[in-house]
Amino acid sequence: MGNDSISKTFAVALALCVVCAVVVSSAAVILRPTQEVNKLLDLKTNILASAGLLRARASLLKLNLSRSVHVLSIWRQAVLLMR
Repeated sequence: MGNDSISKTFAVALALCVVCAVVVSSAAVILRPTQEVNKLLDLKTNILASAGLLRARASLLKLNLSRSVHVLSIWRQAVLLMR
């Protein structure tokens, strides 16, 4: 009967909320640099696609690393051509 008290139920619920909040906040802070890189990659991909310099390849879209390397190499070539 001692474990069924309302105060213990609220304490467990509060502890669970705090733990989940810490996990979510930590994930957001840890993943922020990756989000920034992906945001820039998406911007560059959209610019290259609208200029017609990026051709859609299904195999490149399957592998994000290959896609990012491909987009960055095209981006560097485009920047070098603008100089």
